[in-house]
Amino acid sequence: MSLPNRLKKLSPKEREYITSERFIHDDLILRCEKLVGVSHDVWRKKKGDPSIVILWPSEPVTGVDGAIIEDEIFADYPKQDTLPRLRKLVDMTKAYGLLVIELKPHALCAIFESPHGARSWSTPIERHGDRDVLGKTNKKSDADHLGLLWSTSQGNA
Repeated sequence: MSLPNRLKKLSPKEREYITSERFIHDDLILRCEKLVGVSHDVWRKKKGDPSIVILWPSEPVTGVDGAIIEDEIFADYPKQDTLPRLRKLVDMTKAYGLLVIELKPHALCAIFESPHGARSWSTPIERHGDRDVLGKTNKKSDADHLGLLWSTSQGNA
């Protein structure tokens, strides 16, 4: 069945959802789930610090090399002046979505924000005998946030 025929079979509410920014937000959360899983794998394999910033631009952005970027942008996690540097990255990339993955002393944490909400993942690092292991991931919606694209007090930033 072709896409136009499938779209005809959708209810008006379903059609409205799949053409909305909320649909984009929900799709980015699915991508973030996978990226958080990758960060866990990186930590488990001791391949280094999985801290990173990933941004999804709301419109095409010109990179420093002149290339047009339309999909996710990967950036180093700023260890100092974190919030101002993240704000600068959001402004430079015209970010619609932002995922920050940070290795803390006792947890691997990630926060995703878009104008439509926030999702966070916190995975404790537990000591089991003579080694560290990742515990059970705690996932929250619209609770933890950076306040760059969304905040609880305003609904969005």
